[in-house]
Amino acid sequence: MRKFILSACLFILSISTFAVPAKLKFTDGDKHIVLTKKTGNETITVIIFDSITNRTTIDYDGTNVSFYKYANAITNYKPETPTLYPVDNTGYIIKVDGDITDTIWVISYKNNLPTSIAPSTNQSDQCKGTNLDVIMPQLYYKTPDSGQLPISRDCKITYNTLTWGGSNWNTQDTTITKTFPQANPISVPAPYCNTAFTLTGDQFATKLGIPFNIPSPEYPAVAVICHETSQVLTRGTNNDQNEVEGPTNLTDVSSSAPLEITFYANANVKDITTMKYKWEIFKNDSITTPSLVTDRTDPSTSYIFKESGTYYVKVTVSDDYGCTYSNVITVTVTDSYIKAPSIFTPNGDGINDEFRVKYHSIMSFQAWVYNRWGRLVYHWTDPQKGWDGNINGRKAAIGAYFYVIKALGNDFDAKAKPNKTSHLRPGEYLLKGDINILR
Repeated sequence: MRKFILSACLFILSISTFAVPAKLKFTDGDKHIVLTKKTGNETITVIIFDSITNRTTIDYDGTNVSFYKYANAITNYKPETPTLYPVDNTGYIIKVDGDITDTIWVISYKNNLPTSIAPSTNQSDQCKGTNLDVIMPQLYYKTPDSGQLPISRDCKITYNTLTWGGSNWNTQDTTITKTFPQANPISVPAPYCNTAFTLTGDQFATKLGIPFNIPSPEYPAVAVICHETSQVLTRGTNNDQNEVEGPTNLTDVSSSAPLEITFYANANVKDITTMKYKWEIFKNDSITTPSLVTDRTDPSTSYIFKESGTYYVKVTVSDDYGCTYSNVITVTVTDSYIKAPSIFTPNGDGINDEFRVKYHSIMSFQAWVYNRWGRLVYHWTDPQKGWDGNINGRKAAIGAYFYVIKALGNDFDAKAKPNKTSHLRPGEYLLKGDINILR
């Protein structure tokens, strides 16, 4: 019998949880994987060669070794020698001195490579998932008694989609592992950009050193997505600070009135002629029971929020394929509020150098400062500004001054009855008091 010599080019891989029969020997240099399959009381040794050629052999140590095909267990395959020249997708029973010792199944992997992947013509729910047809031969083995059984193949499907990067959409590779066999079509999450699908793998191809990489034709994306953002154009103060300009690309917004914001849908489809937009602005109610304020149909929209309350700005994008996607931004407009300080220190250190009010949602404002003799020393009408402690360009003397402030908030109701004590309507303010200059 031919002796088995282990050479440097021999490539033997085993991913079995069972012991490989020690007496099985293979042609030097033939790459192969050995699996042991347990089915009931039967144990089958599956040998997957990268390819089977006329020089591929399987030897078995022993005397009086015979190989029998499953289909013909009466006639010896090669009774005169313990060497088998295997055939793809064929099972053999090994007998030594007339007794069964092992059962093997032989596969030529290169005869079972997948041939194509393509978007399916059956796209029943293409807004959520994309169906793919994959032509992939099924790896299997047979037992003498139990019939045909599948061997799982773990392949990867890679394609591009879009992810939101904070200010724009970025292309991102997506990889999904699919286990075969499975029936066509195969569904993957719908991409948000045009892409080709690439089939790679499987675990056997990788270990045998013959990985495949099969691309599909380009698939034109039909699924839609958007990521609503807002850009504050003008607003009042927030958190008791005098802020003139608001940040851009916000999601939820909380600020004081008047609050003018432009909203952007940021849909994934660049050709806006194929996309439809619906903007809805609701006030105070939950989004499930909305009180509609206004609606628009442009790719972007602007709105001035003048009244306090909570608003929901909802955008819905859709395309000609019936795919839709919605986003919501919450806008909170604070109630009116105003408060004057009691001292300020105009010494140029950058801290409390001006007599300025703290406020929210003030729509109308006037302030006057008088000295101790009742003479007007300063007047202004912008709540974001104040008195710097100078009179006609000269530093005012330290000490107490008297101020009067009249203001109307965004919640001012001219039709409401004045308060009996203050004689002011809701949202109407009259502040009087002393302001002290310290240097």
